[in-house]
Amino acid sequence: MQAVPTKRIPYIDAMRGLAMLMVVMGHVMLMGFQHSEHNFLFFLFSSIEVQLFFFVSGMCFRLPRAWHFKSIVQFLGSKAFILCVPASLFLGAYKYPNWGMHFIADSFKGGYWFTYSLFAFMLLYVCLHAVATLCRLRGWRSDAFHVLAALAVYVVSASGSRHYEGLMWTELIGLQQFMHYVYFVLGMLAVKYMRGEYPRLSAKTEKWLLGGVIMVVLAMYVHTWAYDGEGYLLIPILWFLSLRTFSVAVILAAFHRYTSWSEGRLGQVLQYVGRYTLDVYFIHYFLLPRQLTFVGDFFKAHPAPIVECCVTLLLTAAIVVVSLLVGKIIRLSPVTAHWLLGAKYAKREEARQAASATLQ
Repeated sequence: MQAVPTKRIPYIDAMRGLAMLMVVMGHVMLMGFQHSEHNFLFFLFSSIEVQLFFFVSGMCFRLPRAWHFKSIVQFLGSKAFILCVPASLFLGAYKYPNWGMHFIADSFKGGYWFTYSLFAFMLLYVCLHAVATLCRLRGWRSDAFHVLAALAVYVVSASGSRHYEGLMWTELIGLQQFMHYVYFVLGMLAVKYMRGEYPRLSAKTEKWLLGGVIMVVLAMYVHTWAYDGEGYLLIPILWFLSLRTFSVAVILAAFHRYTSWSEGRLGQVLQYVGRYTLDVYFIHYFLLPRQLTFVGDFFKAHPAPIVECCVTLLLTAAIVVVSLLVGKIIRLSPVTAHWLLGAKYAKREEARQAASATLQ
């Protein structure tokens, strides 16, 4: 069986790779160093890594061309398998022998919540798209509907997760994680803007706007970290929504406008990690060092952000490399690649045609 060919977009793979590296670095500090209290580096990564992941996922998401019940069921079924089955298998292995329903009925799913939430977002978008279709919303009206719905989901998730924290149904569906749905929708809109479906700003205007947004983002990060969650100038949920949206926009502009970020040597590394994001995501939990609290204690007593960043980056690089190697081994078998990493394969007919062409 042959792997299904896919058309890769360099800057999107690079953005996904960057997000994955930030996730691993954050986990090294949180689970290894156990040093996240008032740590600017950890605060920076945790403020953007997940949002960037969902944003890029939204950029890559496409509804099936044939919009009818059978095609939608097949589409969601394939997504459910790719995102949920491997996560469940790795979760079972990671938490063995203490695996149980208490991990499923947990908002973070033992650490593997991202793929479950991503499938939930796809399912939610499909349902909302059906509503928009029934209401005969097209073009910008449909997009406006999705944005308003995403903002409503954001507010419900932010307020509901506080008022109903600890309830089984909120933990089971991951209500807290639905705050990220808005970034999934924004990723889809960003693609439409770049394709020219909406009026484009002039290059000069985009440049000045990007500079202004960068200054605002830096000021917001410094203010948020300095006041340690207090003294926001806006409502907290609106403050963080603005901060993270602006941050994602800056990263997108940097990788899309300045191609050296995604096409240079560093960009090629990020692209490679981005192409095998699921490999790193599923496997890296098994490789995280757990006995490095003395490192965290040292940096608490002797703050050295640059040194800590270098140490974290070295450990992250080692974990990512080993994760990729293990992923390569898993991918040697089409069966393990399919079940453990959600790898797609061509249909039998396509495989037969390719074999026939080879023989001829």
